[in-house]
Amino acid sequence: MVATVLLPLLAALLVVAGLVAVIALVWALIRYVRAQEEARRAAWKKLALQAGLTSNADCTSMAGRDGALSISLDRKSQTTMAGTTPVVTYYHLLTITGLPHDVRLAGEGMLTGLFRGPDLELGDPDFDDAVRLDGDPDRLLALLDGRTRGLALTVTRAGGTVDGGQLVLRKDALPEAETRAALALARVLSSREEAHVRLPRTARSETHPTIRRRQLARALAMEGVDRTELATEALSWEPGCRLEAARFLGDEEVLRDLARNPSASAAIRAEAALALGTPDVEATLITALQDDLPDPRRLEVVRALGDHGSVAAVEVLMRQGRGGPIPDALRKEARAAIRAIQDRAGVSGANVGGLTLSESTPDAGGLSVAMDGGELSAVPLRRETAAEGVESEEDRPRHPVQETERT
Repeated sequence: MVATVLLPLLAALLVVAGLVAVIALVWALIRYVRAQEEARRAAWKKLALQAGLTSNADCTSMAGRDGALSISLDRKSQTTMAGTTPVVTYYHLLTITGLPHDVRLAGEGMLTGLFRGPDLELGDPDFDDAVRLDGDPDRLLALLDGRTRGLALTVTRAGGTVDGGQLVLRKDALPEAETRAALALARVLSSREEAHVRLPRTARSETHPTIRRRQLARALAMEGVDRTELATEALSWEPGCRLEAARFLGDEEVLRDLARNPSASAAIRAEAALALGTPDVEATLITALQDDLPDPRRLEVVRALGDHGSVAAVEVLMRQGRGGPIPDALRKEARAAIRAIQDRAGVSGANVGGLTLSESTPDAGGLSVAMDGGELSAVPLRRETAAEGVESEEDRPRHPVQETERT
């Protein structure tokens, strides 16, 4: 009897408890969704306020203008099917129009179809490897200072692109930092300031030495720039900038100091020596060839040694003239340089294109070079007097031995 009464009552209690649990769970879910929506709206309104944009009532769209720029940020939805179940997801689309049409920018590996022309490199490997850039080089050098390059990295890493006069960025989450960066970047890129006005100021504040040197070199080639003042100021900057400034001012003292400065790179020393173009920097050029120089610079050094070099340069030039992983142009220039040294020394080579120099010193030998892939070797010259019963050097025919290694 008791069991008959209690069992239904217990079942009813279990049903009520289940309903209460379900209601509590649903209520918690509703509160969570409401809190999420309130947080989204608060973040949306905050971003709109920071960006100076006007938002609609349900916080799904904001828009505004900043000078010539038109800005819009929209929350959009898209529906995909998971089997037979539709799934709705949301994303944000930022669009800024009014940018110059000749500037294109995107992350490396993204939308590379946009970039069918050359990818402009500024000289900062971290930036150049991450961002594809196209546009007027002088203008971009003037605009893309360190801060602006940081903004461009933030935008492109989020998938943003600049092309056709507009900046477009799509992101699932609200792009708060990216929107601020994109607005700041768009303001810089849309600047109407002339390159010759902005570039000297950018160069003065630049911290990357390679980019700063390029900025300085371009500024010193522009009309409308106080070039003498800028070059004089740049004499106290990094070695590369000092080189550009000294070359512009014709300051041989600074060039000579750079050519002999052991703390400067081999390329800087070689460029300074080339700018001097005088025989007394031959040692610098020889040393530079033995260091790691890019091929275009190495070619210039070889030519300079051909113009001003002495016998002391022959050995290092021979290394450039051999076979192996050396561009043909460099090998030909090295051989031409050796022939020029031969002509200046007044020596006729015994072989085709050969160079044979004999220094008739008491205990030094001759110098034998076979140009077409040859080696450099010392030729002993015995000097024994006739008083010792041996014919003298003047009476003895010379037969320098040339060792030839065909390339």
